[in-house]
Amino acid sequence: LMSVLLSSCDRPYQDRLKVGANHWVGYFPLYLAESEGLLAKSNTQLLEYSSSVDVIRALKNRVINAAALTLDEAMTLADTGYPLRIILVADISDGADIIVARQSIKTVAELKGKRVGVENTAVGGFMLSRALSLNGLSSTDITVVPTSID
Repeated sequence: LMSVLLSSCDRPYQDRLKVGANHWVGYFPLYLAESEGLLAKSNTQLLEYSSSVDVIRALKNRVINAAALTLDEAMTLADTGYPLRIILVADISDGADIIVARQSIKTVAELKGKRVGVENTAVGGFMLSRALSLNGLSSTDITVVPTSID
């Protein structure tokens, strides 16, 4: 289904539809379609990137024609004024995100005064902010270190 939908996208810059994605379980159908040869049959090429930030950069630079992004990433991109159209919701997440800490840190409250890495362009920023809030902390109680997913 995904390859059929993607093959119908407008391709003004190239003969082949180039789709950018990073390795995330929600994009597994794209990688499965590629391994089964379905993308090649629809004249679609899957380009693999190390993070969604790289996928968005490639989309903005017209290296790719379509991008596999989470809804929050698409909304952030749209908020910058980038003209986009959501053509498929491939998966719905039900909360698989987590906060990972050193073994000595047992609670969110123990993050106070610590350096915390977060990918602010994805769900990570919201999730960290919400976790801090639920534990009586704010972003001023920690040192946020912008981090890419890779």
